[in-house]
Amino acid sequence: MNEEDKALWHKLRCRTVLDLALYVPYRYEDTTLSDRLEEDKEIIAEAYVREAGWYNGRFRVQLYLPRFSLTLTSIFFQASGYHRRTFVSGAKLFIKGRLRRYGGLWQLPQPKVLKEVGTLLPKYKAPVAQESLKKLIRTYVTIDALRAQGLDKADAAMLYALHFPDPRRKPM
Repeated sequence: MNEEDKALWHKLRCRTVLDLALYVPYRYEDTTLSDRLEEDKEIIAEAYVREAGWYNGRFRVQLYLPRFSLTLTSIFFQASGYHRRTFVSGAKLFIKGRLRRYGGLWQLPQPKVLKEVGTLLPKYKAPVAQESLKKLIRTYVTIDALRAQGLDKADAAMLYALHFPDPRRKPM
């Protein structure tokens, strides 16, 4: 175990893999691609940036959603360098946001770019950053490691599945 991981284990007050595995998700984010468009509903879609630039002090992006053969507009009210580097013409992205109609046209204000789609992403409450905890869990929480802690096969598999859910079976 490297020093960075040791420091995280200490901050989490974990001494065993079982202690770490008991940091269970408080919710899951479903990143399944949307199969229809509904006004005022959240969508997740593959998008291609057709055009991006400044308009009336706002960063405006034209996105094409091939699954729906639709071009829509996204507006960023406080665009950062991240937005300008991410939303460049020709870029392929997976986006998430609440679909709106304005003036008869579809808009997706301030969409979030997703790194993963088609999965359930566990969300944790912990005294360390989400990504740090997820990395620890990916590295150390295995069914074999849980069995080595004294859990039977079924309990180890159930606890493991909380961290690595099957997107075909949505958690309660």
